[in-house]
This record gives sequence, C-alpha cells and structure tokens, in this order.
Amino acid sequence: MLGAQVFEISEARWFSPEGRAVTRIFRSEKAELLVVGWEPGQESSRHQHGDSESLVFVLEGEITVNPGTVDVRQARAGAVIATEPRSFHQLRNASDKRCLTLHFYAPAMAGAISAPLLDLSVQAYPREGKRQT
Repeated sequence: MLGAQVFEISEARWFSPEGRAVTRIFRSEKAELLVVGWEPGQESSRHQHGDSESLVFVLEGEITVNPGTVDVRQARAGAVIATEPRSFHQLRNASDKRCLTLHFYAPAMAGAISAPLLDLSVQAYPREGKRQT
C-alpha cells in the first residue's frame, strides 16, 4: 500500500438471508477492517478473536452484545463495542430492522470467517473483489 487509501462503506454494504454478510475491505499483518450486514434475527456464534483486540462501530440500526454474563447490552448507531483479546462474546440483531457494523481488528485475525464473505482486500479496491462463500 502506498500512502493513504479511501474506502467507501456504501460499496461494502450488503445483506444475505444465509447469514451475516461480511465484507473485508482492508487486511495487513497489523490490522483488518470488515463491514458486516445483519438481517433481523441474525447472530454470530459465541466466539473470540484470539490475540486480536477489536472495535465494532455500529453504523446503522442496533446490535445486542452478549459477553456471556448478565451484562447483555444494546448498542445503537453511533456506539462502539470494544473487546479484549481472547474475550468471548456474541452479537445479535434482535431488532426488526437491518444493522450495519464496522469491525476493526489489531492484529489481523487468524483463521477463516464463518459467514458469507466479499473480500475486497485481495484485489484493487473497490470493484474487483470476489465474493466467497
């Protein structure tokens, strides 16, 4: 990467009835950036991100955050959710409207993403990415 890159969130925005729709818009050894579209009722599994810290920005709608304790919370558009490395949690769109979130991981996550994925980081951004399932 030379200099700065500009990423249009609107070009990474999509939804899938098969599960949360993930778009990877940037990845390096040090960081990773994903946009996730959530239909009503969709949820992640209970998971953690290994050695990566994460910040999740709620761009549209609202998402329920369940850290596995009694402290279940709603995060609405404009909120940021922070998780520490190896911290288990689950996200769910419990509303009747779509939700869009932006996920930042440092360092980049290891392993595969278990959701429909559009990877725009593998080619010239933004129009040449390839959808993977």
